[in-house]
Amino acid sequence: MLTLVMMAGLNLQQPAALWEVDPPTDREVLQALPPGPVSIPLVRRVSRGEVTVVKNRLAGQEARLFGVPVPVLTSHWECVAYYRETARGVLPIPFEVSADRAEVVYLDKTDVVK
Repeated sequence: MLTLVMMAGLNLQQPAALWEVDPPTDREVLQALPPGPVSIPLVRRVSRGEVTVVKNRLAGQEARLFGVPVPVLTSHWECVAYYRETARGVLPIPFEVSADRAEVVYLDKTDVVK
């Protein structure tokens, strides 16, 4: 069965199974995030909570590697992590500040087509 795939303004007819690629896991996205602000013991502690990850596939292409008899599919993903950043402090004055943040991470994922 063939399906019509729109990619970069071109109409390509490819087998449906070729484009069924698993998105990056939430763990992969969170590991790719830049480190947050530095925590200072007893002065300021910064944490991330209420994390939501949205994944959007930007593009995918089939590639053939030399010496590998099976096709390899490379896909490009835009992942947005929405979270609440909370800073708490004890010294010299106790405080707690929360803000909603969003970080964008671009990931490339390569899968072997079965």
